[in-house]
Amino acid sequence: MVQAHDAGDGNAEDDRRRGCEEARASVEPSDAVVAISASGRTEYALGAVEEARRIGAMVVGLSCAPHSPLGAASDLAIEIATGPEVIAGSTRLKAGTVQKVVLNMISTGVFTRLGRTYHGRMIGVAPANVKLRGRAVALVADLTGAGKEQAERALAESGGSASVAILMLRSGLTVDEAKDRLDAVGGDLAAALGERRAR
Repeated sequence: MVQAHDAGDGNAEDDRRRGCEEARASVEPSDAVVAISASGRTEYALGAVEEARRIGAMVVGLSCAPHSPLGAASDLAIEIATGPEVIAGSTRLKAGTVQKVVLNMISTGVFTRLGRTYHGRMIGVAPANVKLRGRAVALVADLTGAGKEQAERALAESGGSASVAILMLRSGLTVDEAKDRLDAVGGDLAAALGERRAR
């Protein structure tokens, strides 16, 4: 689960106490906290990092300022020197863009490690609309060699879970058996198929 906290505009980003309080209210020792500040000096982020570390969470500091206070206060510093902005003072340009790219990389890495991808495809798709249902059907068909109707039927039986549908079709399991096997390996389809050990 991902929870986002934002200091907001104006003086709020200078409120270190508020960052501490929000971290205290929502962070558990087993969490990973990614604190984001272009300058690496935002007091709100520094307060949140300080409290998250006190709680025992892993802390990643993402900034565009090498050797920043945020990096120094974090377990892992991701500091990307983007140089001066095209429009001075407008960190939403280079710094903001770079930070969005890094967050995409982090989320993709997490999805992959959690087994939500398989052979370069996002199998954790939630078929909540016509486009996504079509994508899920195509995904199941592609990864199993099944025809469209068979893939649709397996998806319907699985309650819309592409992972369960793929496991059913590839292994000849019932819905309940496929769900149990996936649960046993933390939802990792490759592990459920015996292609790698569960993490």
